[in-house]
Amino acid sequence: MSRDQWLLAGLEALIFIPCLVGWIVSMTAQDAAWSTPVMVGCYALAAAAFIASVSYGVRSRRNRKRHSTPSE
Repeated sequence: MSRDQWLLAGLEALIFIPCLVGWIVSMTAQDAAWSTPVMVGCYALAAAAFIASVSYGVRSRRNRKRHSTPSE
């Protein structure tokens, strides 16, 4: 895998893992006072990673098109 593919895979993991943690927290600690801030933080981190992965993917595709040679 290339460096770009590794970075995108890492960003996708940063989306999945906080969502999983937020879901586990919501299932196990429903009445705890700290569960809502933890869930909000997990989902905010996942949203930031999603935005970063989309912007990185768009930028890498744009750079790939810019540096490719036109075929005739």
